[in-house]
Order: sequence, then structure tokens, then C-alpha cells
Amino acid sequence: MKKMLGVFVLVGVLAGCGGRGKDEVRALGFAEAAPAKMAASGVEGAEDVVGVERKLVREGEVELEVGDVDAAVGGVREMVEGWGGYVARVERWESGAQVEARVPEGRFGEAMERAGEWGRVLSSSQRVIDVTERYYDLETRLKNAYLLEERYRGYLGEAKTLEDILKVEEAIARVRTEIEQMEGQKRRLEQDISFSRILFTFTLPPEKAPPSYPSLKEGLGSLWVGFVRFLYGLLLVLIGLVVFGIPGIGVLAFLYWLLLGKVGVLRRVFGALSPEGKRGRRES
Repeated sequence: MKKMLGVFVLVGVLAGCGGRGKDEVRALGFAEAAPAKMAASGVEGAEDVVGVERKLVREGEVELEVGDVDAAVGGVREMVEGWGGYVARVERWESGAQVEARVPEGRFGEAMERAGEWGRVLSSSQRVIDVTERYYDLETRLKNAYLLEERYRGYLGEAKTLEDILKVEEAIARVRTEIEQMEGQKRRLEQDISFSRILFTFTLPPEKAPPSYPSLKEGLGSLWVGFVRFLYGLLLVLIGLVVFGIPGIGVLAFLYWLLLGKVGVLRRVFGALSPEGKRGRRES
């Protein structure tokens, strides 16, 4: 009974632990058995990764100017599938296309060199991502999780009460979820390592590219924007007339009244300088 109580206290400790793998095994009191079993499986951490095969992910991009887009897309598909690879995605538009190809990693260099068969290479780039540490870390965590799940299933057979069974099954379910997540990550990583990604972009030369016309929706949108801009400009003109036009008219009216109107300063000056004005001054 004391043994079972100790086991389920340790299960409760697991529920509050954030760590995983070997540290979690020790937290559960499995330190005596787990390390030896892990060592026998060759899963003891980073020091065991030294000297192993490097895991590399290769990626490339090629942009080409081609005379026939459909023929270029078909050529890439035929080449890739002939090597046991596959085309992951094809995107087409009026004057070109883009193909995402997955080729066996051993054919990556050859595929990049053969790109010029379909047209004139405008640009080409490639990179290599070293995922060795990530891969073996994931592999180690998976093996530790398998060991932990096996331990829990062993304790499940010793559970006597419904409460004890539920606690252990909950722990098993949590570890199983983590295992499935890590297995999915490992499969995706192995896929990226085994099949290099190359992105081919094909475009027609300018003289062959069809003229592009806006769609009806785009045309109506442009028309509406132009109409709104016209109304905005007209509104600015009206505001300018109100703000500056009325005061300007008032100033002009005042000047007319002062110089040529009822006061007539200029009119009087010009009248005095005229021959009639001079003659009137002499007679007086």
C-alpha cells in the first residue's frame, strides 16, 4: 500500500512539472532504473551526437525567362518525378508560373544546374540549413518519452482503485500527446532533409507578355477614386473662394470707392492735370 501511495504521489508531482525527458523521469523517482535503460539505448544527450551523420536541409530558388511557360512547368514536373520527387505546388498567372519542387537531396545540385534548359536564368540562389542538433535532440526527447510512457503503463497494471487508475491514465494521455507531436515534427524534418526544396519562377519576356488590363472591379474602383478626388478639389476651391475671395472683393470695392468712386482721389488728380483743369485754374 505504501508503495502504491508513493507511486501516485509521484504521478501528482508530474502533473505540476514543466520539464520533460530525463529530468522528468528523475522527478518521478525513476532515477535508479531510467539512466541505465537510456544508456543501453544510446540516448544520453548531446555528447552522443558527436561524430554522427550531419542532417542538412537544402533550399534553392531560380528565376527564369522562358518562351513557353507551360513547357517549362511540364519539364520541371517530368524531371522531378523521374527522380522520385514530386511537385508540391504550382501557381500560374497570365504571364508566368511558379513551381515548388521537392527533389531527392542527392539530386539538388543537378536540378539547380539543369534549370537553364528551360530558358534564360535571371537569378539563382541556394542555401543549406544545418539541423543536426535539432534532429538528434528531438530523437533523444522521443526515446525518453517512450521510456516514460512504458513506465506509466507498468504502474497502470498495479493500480487498485479507480482514482489511481484515472491519475495514471491521465499521465499516459499527456505523454502520448507529446509523443505524437514530436513524431510529427520528426517526420516533417526528415521530409525536409530527404527532399530538397527548389522554387522555380518562370516569366515570359516583355515582348511576349500579354497586355494587362484592369478588371471591371478595379476599373470601377479607379473611377470612384478619381470622382472623389475631383469633388475634394472642388471643395477646396469653394473654401478658398469663401476664405480669400470675399475679403478680396471687399478690398477691391474699397479701393474703387477711394480712388475712382465717391471720394475719387485719382479722379480728382487726373482732372486737375487735364487741360480743362489747367484752364480753369488760370481763369480763376
